[in-house]
Amino acid sequence: MSICESKDQCSFFTNEMDNTPSLVRVMRRRYCESDKEHCARYMIKQMLYKGYTLRDEKVLSELERDLSAMYPNDLYKAQSIIRQMDL
Repeated sequence: MSICESKDQCSFFTNEMDNTPSLVRVMRRRYCESDKEHCARYMIKQMLYKGYTLRDEKVLSELERDLSAMYPNDLYKAQSIIRQMDL
């Protein structure tokens, strides 16, 4: 079991996003409280924490907007953002 250390600051976990309550409970149990490594939001934050940067400022502003509204299971979007990072 791998509880996310960012859950108290995550807008998805703190319910600052407009979510369906039953969907939120299921996703919180899966991603925030047991499987953080497969959370799209966590993946991106880990890349940024490791020092990877985005290739241009436009992408960075889009990331800030997208990340705040991203669901934990939005892996396609996370992979798209990660591909745009300078690795």
